[in-house]
Amino acid sequence: MKKIIKLVSVSISMTFIFSCSTSVKMKLLKPSEVNLGKRKRIAVLNFKTINNIDGYNRSIGNNISDKIIAKLLAEEGFIVVERERISALVSEQELLSASGAFKLNSLLGVEALITGSLNCDIHDNKNISKKEYKFSDGVLLRYSAGQIDRKASFYLNYKVIDAQTGQIIATKQDKKSFDYSTSQFPLKGYDRTLIRPNTNSSVYNDPFNKDKKTSTNNDPFNKKPAVITEDPFNKPTSTPKIYPDTYYYEKFSFSRFEDQDDTLTSHFSVIDKGLDSLSNKIVYQITPHYEESSIQIKGGNASIMNDASNHVNKGDWNQAITIWNSVISNNFANDSFATNDKASAYYNVGVYYELLSELDNSLAYYKKAYEISNDSFYNDSINRVYQRKNEIALLEQQGLTDSISPAIKKIDVPSGSNNYFNSAAKYHSQGNLEMAISEYNKEIQYNPNNFNAYHNLGVIYHTKQDWEKAEYYYSQSIKLDPNDPNKHYNLALIYKVRGKTSESSYEMKRACILGLNQACN
Repeated sequence: MKKIIKLVSVSISMTFIFSCSTSVKMKLLKPSEVNLGKRKRIAVLNFKTINNIDGYNRSIGNNISDKIIAKLLAEEGFIVVERERISALVSEQELLSASGAFKLNSLLGVEALITGSLNCDIHDNKNISKKEYKFSDGVLLRYSAGQIDRKASFYLNYKVIDAQTGQIIATKQDKKSFDYSTSQFPLKGYDRTLIRPNTNSSVYNDPFNKDKKTSTNNDPFNKKPAVITEDPFNKPTSTPKIYPDTYYYEKFSFSRFEDQDDTLTSHFSVIDKGLDSLSNKIVYQITPHYEESSIQIKGGNASIMNDASNHVNKGDWNQAITIWNSVISNNFANDSFATNDKASAYYNVGVYYELLSELDNSLAYYKKAYEISNDSFYNDSINRVYQRKNEIALLEQQGLTDSISPAIKKIDVPSGSNNYFNSAAKYHSQGNLEMAISEYNKEIQYNPNNFNAYHNLGVIYHTKQDWEKAEYYYSQSIKLDPNDPNKHYNLALIYKVRGKTSESSYEMKRACILGLNQACN
C-alpha cells in the first residue's frame, strides 16, 4: 500500500512543553510455534489419561481430544478427520506406528496426527486451626475452625506426527493449575469451650465432648454476697443476665467439612476448566493466531510534535506525517531539543510504515532515528522489525501470505480521543465553513450516528444556499433524531425553496405537532 503524502509549509513552534506521547494498537498474525507447514488435514487421536482425583471416578479420556477437535474445526483452513473413521481403519496398536500413519495418509489423506497423555491431579486439604471470639458481655468462645483447600494440576504431553513419513514433527509439554479455598468456618464435632468472666470454670456443651462440666455461675447454691454500703441513695446494681451456653453457640453456624465441600468449585467444573485451558493452548501452539500489541508514538519538546500526536489520536495520519516530515526537514544547529524531536519524527514515520507492514521503509526510518540519537529504544524497534520479517517468512512456510491473511488488520483509534465535532463547532462559530465541513465529515465517518453533525452540515449548506446538500443532511439528521421540531422546520424551509410544496407542508406540520409554535402559523 503506497500513499503519497503532500508536503506543505508548516511553521515550527519553538514553544517548549512537556512531551506528549500516545500509542496505537497493532493486530498481527503470528506464526504457530509448531510448524505444521501446509499440513491442514489433521487427525486427533485419543489421549491417554491418568486420573488422580479425590472422590471422582468418571473417565475423562476423550474429553481433551474432543475439545482440541472442536477448536481446530473453528480455525479457518483446517480439516479434522473424525475419530470413528480412524478407528474403523486402523487398530489402536497401529495408530502410533509408522505403518498406521502411512495407512491413514493413504486412505483418508491425513497429513498430521496429534496424540499424547494427560495427567489430572485434584485433591483436597482439610485444615484445622484454633480460634476464639469474645462476646459483648465478656463471655469467651474458643472453638476449632476448618478450611478446605482444593488444588488441581493438569500435566499434558503431546506430539505431532507427520502422517506421510511417520516422523515426529514436534513434542510439547503444557501444564495448568488452579487453587480454590473455602472461607474459614466453625467446625461442628470438634472441641468448643465457653469461658465466663470472673471464673476459671468452663462449659462444654459439645455433644461430641464426653468431658462435660458446668460453670460455677450456673450453681444455684453459689450466692453472691450482698453489697454493703452506708449511702442510702446508692441503689443496688442489677445483676448481669447469665445466658445459657446454647445462647452463645447459636450465634455461630457450626458445620462439618462435608457440608462445606459443596461450596467449592466442583470436580467436574475444575476438570472442564483445566481441559479447556490446555486445549486452547495446544491449538494456539499449532495454528497461526492474532496478537494485539501497542506501539508508542513519541511526542517531543516542540509543541508541534505534540500536535502531531493529537492528530494520531484522531486518526488523521496524513496531517501527523506532514508535521513529522517538516520536523525532519528543518535543521537546528547544536540544539539538542530539536535533534531529539527529529529522531522522534523519524521514529514515528517508521511506526506508520510498520503499521502498514511496509517493513523496509519502516527499517529505514528506525535506523535514521537510531543514527541521530544512539538511543537503544530505536534499536529495539529495529530488532522488532527484523523479528517481524522472520515471522512473515514462517507464515509463508505455513501457507499464509499477507494477501490471504493481512499482517495488519486495522489501526485502532484510542477510545475517547475523538474531538472532530468540537473542532468543527469551533470553526463553525468562527465562520470558517470549509474547515467546519471537513471536521463534521470526519466526525460522521468516525461516529455515523451523530445526528447533530448531520444537522449542522445542513445548516452550513443552507447558509451557502446549496439546497440539495442541505436537504440531504437535514433528512439524515431527522432519520437519526425524528423528534426534534427544529430539524423538521429547517427541512420544511428547504422543501419550500425547492418548490416541493406538499413535502414542505408535511414537515411544517410535524414541527408544529412536536411543539415548535412558529411552525403552527
